[in-house]
Amino acid sequence: MSEERVDLSMKGATLEHIYVDENKDEIYFQSADKQWAMWHTEECCESVVIEDISGDINDLLGSPLLVAEKYTKDGWNEDGDYTHTYTFYRLGTAKGFVDIRWYGESNGYYSEEVDFGELREVLERPYYAAPSLWMDLIKERRVNE
Repeated sequence: MSEERVDLSMKGATLEHIYVDENKDEIYFQSADKQWAMWHTEECCESVVIEDISGDINDLLGSPLLVAEKYTKDGWNEDGDYTHTYTFYRLGTAKGFVDIRWYGESNGYYSEEVDFGELREVLERPYYAAPSLWMDLIKERRVNE
C-alpha cells in the first residue's frame, strides 16, 4: 500500500463558483482570475467516481483557501483480483472544511488516478454556464497538471 500527500496550486485562492458534475466524475472550481478542475478520463476496464463529499461546499466560497491538499491510498483487494485507490481532497477556509473522497478500481492495468489541474485559459463564464467549453479544455489537455 502506498500513500502520498500533495499541496494543490489553488491554496490561497478565493473561490467564487464550484460545480460538481451530475455523473460524479468531475468538479470545477473558479476564482476571480483562475479556474481548476478535478476529473478522471475513463478507459476500458476501470471506474473512478466521487464516492463522498463531506462538509458544506458553500464554506469554500468567498474566503481564501487555507488548506488545499490531496492524499492517496492504494492497494490490492484481499484476493488480489483488482486494485483500488482512494483519493482524498481536503479543502478548507476559515468557515469550514470539505473532504472530497474519490474511489477508483481496476484490474491493475488501468489508471485509477484523479487528475487535477489549472485551466490554462481562463473562461469568462463559470462551468454551469458553459460546460462544453470547460470539457474541451480538459480533453485537449490545456490544463496545467
